Amino acid sequence: HVGVTLWRSPTGLDLFVPRGFALSLWEMLLETAEQFGLDIS
Repeated sequence: HVGVTLWRSPTGLDLFVPRGFALSLWEMLLETAEQFGLDIS
């Protein structure tokens, strides 16, 4: 388990994760979003 902090910003959500997990979390979010036709930028 890894702690993730979500902050709501005027344009969406900001995710704060430990640096060592950032890339793998980003890749997982992209893959999951793609399955539902969503675009993460």
